[in-house]
Amino acid sequence: MPNSQAPADSSSPESLSFDHGRADAAWLRVAERAKALKHSSLRKPNSDYVQVALAGLKLFKRVRSPELAPAFAKLPSKHFDHRHLEWLGDLAWALWHLNQRVASAAAQTSAVRVDPAVVEETKLRRKRVLTLLSYHLGDDPQIASQLAALSSGRGYEALSSDANWLGELWLDHEQTLSKDPKRYVPGDGQRLVQLGELMMTQLLGRRGADEELRDWRRRVWTLFCESYEEVVAAGSFLFRKSAHAVLFRPLVAELRPRQTRKKE
Repeated sequence: MPNSQAPADSSSPESLSFDHGRADAAWLRVAERAKALKHSSLRKPNSDYVQVALAGLKLFKRVRSPELAPAFAKLPSKHFDHRHLEWLGDLAWALWHLNQRVASAAAQTSAVRVDPAVVEETKLRRKRVLTLLSYHLGDDPQIASQLAALSSGRGYEALSSDANWLGELWLDHEQTLSKDPKRYVPGDGQRLVQLGELMMTQLLGRRGADEELRDWRRRVWTLFCESYEEVVAAGSFLFRKSAHAVLFRPLVAELRPRQTRKKE
């Protein structure tokens, strides 16, 4: 079960701890919207849920600050849905709340075994496909940042998520990738997606009650990403000519560890 204690936020003097009361209340406020989402619209998570929630709460705090809030308030409602500013905080807490519930349910469930052969094949193909994609698509800033931020978490679930996302990216760019006779292996993408789904099936094998929680978490993830992206887009526009512009970064960039210059 992951630690509910958040790492220190470099933009604030205090660290943030999981607040059951705030998280429960936030979940109740967003549940109906999450339930209304069509399954076909759900996004596939590719990052650590707690780190994502923390990034959302940090952005939520920024946009409510006296320095930034007035500028957001002046945005015309026809161009920006101001509800995203409130939704962002609720969705971040709700995502953290559901992740805690999923982790608790998993801890109470008998250990689920994943076929070692499936794990080994997935690791092998993941490494090969990641190398291929990085080589051919690494010049694309958006894809490069996504590859760099790919599932920093450990364990079977992270590996399964990586496999699905990398496999689909491989399939989207197969025409370009297939021109590499050295690194391209026919069928890698399709097989990686299959392996990711197989691993998740095995993980969920005896977690019937847990599956519904995971679906709720994915729904809140989808809503969270939408609000986060809306707020970042608005902030990037509003403060494009000020030092505050660096505060509004895409989620994958916000999650990437900041590099610090070594002292000479």
